[in-house]
Amino acid sequence: MSDKADSRLALRLDPRTKIILLVVFGICACFCRDAAWGSVLFALALLFSCITGEARLAVKFLVGYVAVLVFVTLAVTVNPEIGTRIALIFQSFRAAFPPFLMAAILIMTTKTGDLVAALYAFRVPRLLVIPLAVGIRFFPTLVEEFRCVVDAARLQGVSFSPAGVVRHPSTICESLIVPTVLRSAKIAEELAAAAVTRGIEKPGERTSFNELALSRADIALLLCFSAACVAVSVACSIAKGGWA
Repeated sequence: MSDKADSRLALRLDPRTKIILLVVFGICACFCRDAAWGSVLFALALLFSCITGEARLAVKFLVGYVAVLVFVTLAVTVNPEIGTRIALIFQSFRAAFPPFLMAAILIMTTKTGDLVAALYAFRVPRLLVIPLAVGIRFFPTLVEEFRCVVDAARLQGVSFSPAGVVRHPSTICESLIVPTVLRSAKIAEELAAAAVTRGIEKPGERTSFNELALSRADIALLLCFSAACVAVSVACSIAKGGWA
């Protein structure tokens, strides 16, 4: 990892800080479901992402968020009846952007071992920790393998354009789906072997190579963003008349 990447604040934060903020944003997103207050909450998530050095990730999520808002607005303008139904469907998807962004930051900037140690610190049962840790390792590896399969298929002259999929669906299935499924089984076996080697089945209390410790930055970010999220949720409830 380069020095530039090591300088990101998100890599130095305690995993427990990111987990708590993920839960806070997720709970607050349930209260801020309208576009106005939901956008304010999403702006807080973007601010956290920029402060911790994940500005590129923030830009990607911002583009997706704006695209959803524009699509819903156009749908309501063109056909109010159908557009209103579409808006209701996309409302939950739009409201989930803040916790999704926090989850992406957590996964991309936290080592699996540190995340497992943080979950054990929160007394999360092992039955939940182990599948979560394996899943976090499995899916990124599967994405890389899928890209390799696609590149290999293109070298063999397989076209993944819409026209190519319609004309030769069996070729697409043979060149893409079958190798991916086989690689998925192989990846699962390798991860299982690695987990057993590291003593995942060992009973008793587990230890971590890296000790967890809350720094001043952790405490400051945790207090500031938690207070801001709660304030936005309270303001949204008052605006709707729920706290009158």
